[in-house]
Amino acid sequence: MDSFRVGTIIKAISGFYYVVCDGKVHECKARGKFKKLGISPMVGDVVEFSQNTVTNVLPRRNHIIRPKVANVEQMIIVIATCAPNPDFYLIDQLIVMCLFLDVKPILCFNKADLSSTDELRQIYKVFDCIDCCAEENDLGNLIEILQGKTSVFAGNSGVGKSTILQNLGLDTPKGDISKINRGKHTTRVVELFPLDNSIFAQPLHTDNPSFVIDTPGFSVLTLEHLKSDILQANLADYFPEFQDFSCEFRGCLHDNPRCDIYRAVQDKIIPQTRYNSYLKILDSLEVTYD
Repeated sequence: MDSFRVGTIIKAISGFYYVVCDGKVHECKARGKFKKLGISPMVGDVVEFSQNTVTNVLPRRNHIIRPKVANVEQMIIVIATCAPNPDFYLIDQLIVMCLFLDVKPILCFNKADLSSTDELRQIYKVFDCIDCCAEENDLGNLIEILQGKTSVFAGNSGVGKSTILQNLGLDTPKGDISKINRGKHTTRVVELFPLDNSIFAQPLHTDNPSFVIDTPGFSVLTLEHLKSDILQANLADYFPEFQDFSCEFRGCLHDNPRCDIYRAVQDKIIPQTRYNSYLKILDSLEVTYD
């Protein structure tokens, strides 16, 4: 009988899956049954494999459609204090997606040396926030936050994601993982990197490795694939600051002057930018009164 091993898919390209297990990267193909079952293994999946063939995908914590990745534990949303100015709508869409998918959002305010982060911290005080200055190689406590987690980085162009990843040593992968071709002009694909290559000395499926996901980015984001699910669950559930206020009106979208949430915005208890994003997402989801 074939013996099965368990590993994590760190890269998928052209029908090949690169599975890391016991300190080595194995190039595998997937069994034909996956296509018949409508299942597609993806980066981040914990899988069983034998003789370089993926035979089973273990249950997922979650999965993201774009970028296509599974079992994400936290998202580091990188926000520049200036140049470019924060894109609050993009940030708030990412937060909604995180909370819906059981991914912890962490707000990383980069370029903290150029402008104060006080206002941003006030807006996002219900979430975990950190300050950093990637150009000065000052990542604050980011490395500590990444320990033992699978993390994805997100943020619009120019906020400093690439510089942060370079400071983490992820611009030029080393060790066994470098055997996977990733040249200067190679097409970008979703890829999982261990934060510390020494982790390859241990079985990744039995310990708590620190993985960072390198992606082509989230410069464009829609919640289209989550539309019906978010509507069914109630969009307001994904704005934690709303939860401190009750609303006695059934089916209220919280744009009623008599609504406690609406009044909290007028009283500047709930940040206006967060409320604006809520309304804009409602509009994008085409929510209307009955």
